[in-house]
Amino acid sequence: MSYMQYQEHENRCNPFRHDCSRRDNCQHGSQCGRCDNWQHSSQCGGCDNCQHSSHCGGCDNCHHNPHCPANCKGPKGDPGNPGPRGCTGPKGDRGPTGATGATGATGATGIAGATGATGVTGATGVTGATGATGATGVTGATGVTGATGATGIAGVTGATGATGVTGATGVTGATGVTGATGVTGATGATGVTGATGATGVAGVTGATGVTGATGVAGATGVTGATGATGATGATGATGITGATGATGATGATGATGATGATGATGATGTCDCPCSSIGEMVSNGGMELFTKNIPTGWTTTTSNQVSRVTQQGRVHSGGAAVNLANGANLSQIISVNPGCFYGLSFFARAEGANVSLQATVTFIVPPSDETVGLTIAVRNQDITDSNRDFGYYRGVTIAAPAGATTAEIRFEVSANGGQSLDLDDVSFGVS
Repeated sequence: MSYMQYQEHENRCNPFRHDCSRRDNCQHGSQCGRCDNWQHSSQCGGCDNCQHSSHCGGCDNCHHNPHCPANCKGPKGDPGNPGPRGCTGPKGDRGPTGATGATGATGATGIAGATGATGVTGATGVTGATGATGATGVTGATGVTGATGATGIAGVTGATGATGVTGATGVTGATGVTGATGVTGATGATGVTGATGATGVAGVTGATGVTGATGVAGATGVTGATGATGATGATGATGITGATGATGATGATGATGATGATGATGATGTCDCPCSSIGEMVSNGGMELFTKNIPTGWTTTTSNQVSRVTQQGRVHSGGAAVNLANGANLSQIISVNPGCFYGLSFFARAEGANVSLQATVTFIVPPSDETVGLTIAVRNQDITDSNRDFGYYRGVTIAAPAGATTAEIRFEVSANGGQSLDLDDVSFGVS
């Protein structure tokens, strides 16, 4: 019987006692005289509690003895010492997994990482073409030099800013992004101002400069209001009606003649039309394709004065145009038919005010006869030189002479120092 069972029966014993004399609790004793609790004894005389004994006389509590008088409960014994702790039982089966707990609150956002280092500055872009230099006015005569004032004390020279790394020079094209300006050195102290020299004699007035180009014509003024309508003149007197002549007698209508037989259908006619339009006849007139610096399909004897341009404001359509510097020429040979008229057109703008252009169409009759069929000449200052503004030029040739097989389109440019012409969208076809 366990310790808990002893408590339930109010029986207390000492589990480590082996003999007992007048003790109230004897758990393991085999012989006991007048003990109150024999748990395993087979012989018990006068004991108060014989749990497993088959013979008990005068016991106060016999749970299992049929010969024990009723209501023989003796006094409650002293509590025994707790028994030793039993061995740990086998591990029980794993219980079911509990329900998932609620999601915890989101943690605070971590501190932002430091900004990465700035990337290396890209190479400097290709330098764009230099704009045309304006015409220099006539220099006036130099006036008499005034007396030199006393030299002021030289200020301290500021430190020179570090020179930026020079980018590799590429092919001339669009102007690249300007590199960062070096740090400017501190300005030295200003020296004492010297005494003002005497005013020199006024120089001779310089010659009057060349008259500038005529400005753009102003917009046409608003049309004035229409004047009031004048009063209607008096109606003239009606003339006297002449006498009506006598009507002649109507002649008799003649009989309708019989319809004649239908003639035989003639042979189907043929059209020999060598001057029918065949569309655009120029190759690469839009100047989009280039072989090195020369437009593909065109030829020149001045390759150093011909170049490709792509800057915004210098292309009429597409992505490129051709630039012709002073003395440059550009031409193309095209097949033609005798007796036909042809039209030539193009767009052009000047890079500078002093640029002129001549465009010609020359018919060639083998073996070597040539006939100029069209000339379009544009003088200095007559070609627009504003960015994003092109002039349109067009002309029609004379009839191609008998025997003509080809025509040469040719452009020639004349310009003052550093100036040039942008040419784009050339067209040639039957007119």
